[in-house]
Amino acid sequence: MALAPRRLAATLNVLRIINLRAIRRHTLRALLAALSLGGGVAVAVAVMIETTSVRTAIDDVGYRIAGPAPLRIVGAATRGGIEPAVINTASRVPGVSATVPVIRAVTLVRNRDHETFVLALGIDCSAQWIIDPEVCQPGQREPPTLATSTTLGRSLIPSATLATDVGQLSMPTIQQVPQLDTVNNGRVVLLPLSTAKAQFARSDRVDILYVKVADNSSASAVRARLIDALGPGFSVLTRQDPARGFDVNTVLLPLLGIFALVAVGVGVILIAQITRLSVEERRREIAVAAALGASPLSTISGFLAEAALLGAAGSVIGILIGIVIARPVVASASELTELFVGVNVPVVVEPSVVAVGLGTGVLLAVLAAIGPSLSASKTAIAAELSGRAAHEYNRSRSVWPKAVAMLAIGFVAVLYARMATTAGGLEPWQAAVTNGAVVVAVIGLLWAAAYLSVWAITSIRSRPDRAHSATLTVALSGLRANGSRTSAIAGAVAVPVATAILLSGFLAAINRGVGDVAQAQANGRLVLTTTRFTDFGSMDAKFSPDTVAKLASLPGVGTLERMAEIETTLANGSLAFVRAEDRPTFPFPVLAGQAPQVSIDADRLVIGGILARENGLRVGDTLLLGSGLKARKMTIGTILATPEVGGRRIQMPYRLAEQLFGPQPAGLVFLKPKAGFSPERISAEIGSSHFNQPVKVVDPAGYRTAVASGEVRFLKPLNTLKYGLLAIAFVSVSSTLVLVGIRRRREIALIQALGATRSKVFAITTLEAIVASATGALFSAALSIAIIEAVRRAAIVDVGAVTPFIFPLSEAIRYAALATMAAILAAVIPAWRSTQAAPSTALREE
Repeated sequence: MALAPRRLAATLNVLRIINLRAIRRHTLRALLAALSLGGGVAVAVAVMIETTSVRTAIDDVGYRIAGPAPLRIVGAATRGGIEPAVINTASRVPGVSATVPVIRAVTLVRNRDHETFVLALGIDCSAQWIIDPEVCQPGQREPPTLATSTTLGRSLIPSATLATDVGQLSMPTIQQVPQLDTVNNGRVVLLPLSTAKAQFARSDRVDILYVKVADNSSASAVRARLIDALGPGFSVLTRQDPARGFDVNTVLLPLLGIFALVAVGVGVILIAQITRLSVEERRREIAVAAALGASPLSTISGFLAEAALLGAAGSVIGILIGIVIARPVVASASELTELFVGVNVPVVVEPSVVAVGLGTGVLLAVLAAIGPSLSASKTAIAAELSGRAAHEYNRSRSVWPKAVAMLAIGFVAVLYARMATTAGGLEPWQAAVTNGAVVVAVIGLLWAAAYLSVWAITSIRSRPDRAHSATLTVALSGLRANGSRTSAIAGAVAVPVATAILLSGFLAAINRGVGDVAQAQANGRLVLTTTRFTDFGSMDAKFSPDTVAKLASLPGVGTLERMAEIETTLANGSLAFVRAEDRPTFPFPVLAGQAPQVSIDADRLVIGGILARENGLRVGDTLLLGSGLKARKMTIGTILATPEVGGRRIQMPYRLAEQLFGPQPAGLVFLKPKAGFSPERISAEIGSSHFNQPVKVVDPAGYRTAVASGEVRFLKPLNTLKYGLLAIAFVSVSSTLVLVGIRRRREIALIQALGATRSKVFAITTLEAIVASATGALFSAALSIAIIEAVRRAAIVDVGAVTPFIFPLSEAIRYAALATMAAILAAVIPAWRSTQAAPSTALREE
């Protein structure tokens, strides 16, 4: 029993002497190590902040609209899914004290030359918690006029208009209500319910029915009665259930997750490199401690504890950097959330995000330090104490087996990712395997790039008989003599180069895919919209019947084809997004089933791969769509690899969508000219015609350009993270190489003591940095091909897309040059500092 306290005391002594003392003596080194790990934590924290900010903003608006109502009813279609019969049925259910119908629309306020996304709410006087009770006088069923917040109302001029599905609603007089200032940051407009029904093409339907429960009734009991009374297709939700509607995170989170996976892999590599450098530097101290009785377990525990401490410090740094990165990411996400659900998103940093970020950093640091810590426990005591260790260690050590092992691990991971997604990744386990394989592939192949760089440099033999190559000879000898240092330099440079190639290629593939989709949809037609060409599905400002009729009657129009987006709730409560088209197009690969057009002709569904996987759907299964008497079980005919709305797509003919969900206003209109009429002539006719709403028209090339530019908003968060991740990677390059330079003070002093001038030291240091970093960049660029393939496979299960393989050569060259310059600067700075001290001083201090 007495042994345990003694062992603990011994371990603590080793930790204090070898690890904690080193941290105190070399605070800069510890800070650099923490900073390298903090980069990976920062990206992960930024992703978590974006996710929680969006969720919190949407939930907050939902709670404010719900008020005291504990229950709400939604139909199969999130817009116009509640018919009058449903309201009557719900009102008669025992325990229901009141039903409050609400229309929730996303639209624009056009004020001068500025457009502001707003949440438009259609209500009657029963929603007294939303509108000031004084607005509704006794006996009034609806508010008499439009209302908005004071913050928005003060900015409006008399000619401001509200975009709707039937045109432009003028707002010469609009009441300003202070209590609306806290709803959606004041970006809200209230309309009388009857006005909202007419303006937003709801006919006699509403979007949401809030239910107030009698005082003597239980909300859970009333909910059960409502479910029985309403029948299929309707959902009765509680306040704790998230708000229904498009969640931008369904699209962004998988993409952001891929970036976070890369960041995690990068963080593990960097902290492992730095831990290995620390172990190599302290081998003599480890040998002394072992000779005095310290056990291998004490040595391992000491380095793991040091890694945990540095991980905690790095996590704090990463959390702070992540909060900074998260601000532009959340701002970009807010643009998309305003577009789809009308909700403005402020930055929200929850305590749980800080806790998870801290835990992630510590865990990554400990995991990354396990390998180097085990090598520390195997230090040759006699050889180290006798001074033979450096020669014997470097002579016997070969990086080729490690390079082969890392290559094998990386390529096997890529193979696993490919095999798991060959059939579309429709099984849940395939998604997990693929994402895990991506992390392993990134870590394995980047480590392989570092080890291959050491092997390649070791293979170089210079001509010693040439005087002018003496500097190069000394530089190469230094790189060959210390493989650990060389791999650290090459690995540090490999990280930003691979990151730049991967992210640039991935974003370029997304842009190309967007253009291909737009080209397939236009196909020799003019394309028209009343908003922006990427906003037609989410905005409640679609084509009015009058506009469609006028367009169809133009002399040169041969056919008019409509496209609409419908959000629908499935039986299990998840959301799907129906695309209704008069002429369905299918620019995506088939994962399972028959040709898409064959399914459409047979009134079978064409669905996305992620929708199929998340709901366990396969070809031949049925899916209940619609609600009430219109509800029908539809058979699935085809599963596509579509990235649209996060892969949760359902495609069907326009006529079938209207049978299931009622009349739907078109968001896009395609016009095919008659024979003998040019597109330019029809465009001119449209421009000279008068419509009750703005109509934009472009040819196929213009549509492709408009869609590509509109999709930039979706890619803003990714581009923000891309540059954030690259900046962190370059900082890690500098910190790693500064740490290497600090370790080399004794070596530089020895070179000076042997007669090398300061300029010669600079030349040797610079050449070492150039050779090691250029070699690392070269191998990193080559192995990035396999990393890109792994990420492409992850895109199938994360975003539902089969992206084209793109290797951005120009980006590879650009970032390789930048990384090499960063390495040179990082290596020269500590060398310059070392040359300022006398060699004897540097040797004595080390």
